[in-house]
Amino acid sequence: MRRETGGLEPVRSLISGSEDHTRHWVPGLLAMYCELGLRDPASRVLRYLLDGDLAKQQISATWPAVLAFLCEAAVWLDDRAAAGQLHPMIAEYAGLNLIGAEFVAALGSADRYLGGIESVLGLPTAGRRFVSALQLDTRMGSPVHVATTLACQVRHLRRVEGESPTGVALAARARELSDQYGLVRVRRLLGDVDDAEHRRVPRPAGLTAREAEVLRLVGDGLSNRQIAEMLFISENTAANHVRSILIKTGAANRTQAARFAASHGLDDASSGRRSL
Repeated sequence: MRRETGGLEPVRSLISGSEDHTRHWVPGLLAMYCELGLRDPASRVLRYLLDGDLAKQQISATWPAVLAFLCEAAVWLDDRAAAGQLHPMIAEYAGLNLIGAEFVAALGSADRYLGGIESVLGLPTAGRRFVSALQLDTRMGSPVHVATTLACQVRHLRRVEGESPTGVALAARARELSDQYGLVRVRRLLGDVDDAEHRRVPRPAGLTAREAEVLRLVGDGLSNRQIAEMLFISENTAANHVRSILIKTGAANRTQAARFAASHGLDDASSGRRSL
């Protein structure tokens, strides 16, 4: 969940990109490099894994997670050679959910990863894979996976047809879920969040940019309806943001949340906007 919500940023300063492969779980290192936008180290580690003894990985209970990380890296790097090598491996899981070890990582529909690989390879079946993935993720009732699949489908559509009405509509659905659950990674997949921008805006308690914005309005005494009107979102989405804010800040009610905003410089008075 830290990966999904941008919670890995605090370790960025500890990652050099030249870590010793023998001292780390290399698939996890690959995922970390991808999450932090380190393309050259990610490309190097991806090739290291694919050129190594994958048989040892395949007999491990973590193999589905390893395979997912490999596919994500190949798609992000637009590496056709890696995609070609991974295609038969991920195709074995078509129509299934990927789960690493004993529910260590629930990764959602394998068809999402298969669709991404086939998109890189330019295969005509890629679009159908994303439709299948979205159906499974929806049946599983997983908003994180639904939002991620929507974002990956949007990236595929942009690849094959540029901006389109279908892509715009799917992106809007993904953004709504991203706002509701603070899914920074989905925003990045959509191209909405730049890594450098994300690093420049530290926020307390793991709040997303949208939650910080909502918290400022809570500090101003606005109701959920007023917040929804101001931010052009539904009242239900505003309520979900407030609920998430209370959980993350440990506030028991809106008054305590407003105090949290003031003490962390997130209210209008602290930010100086009222004085303008």
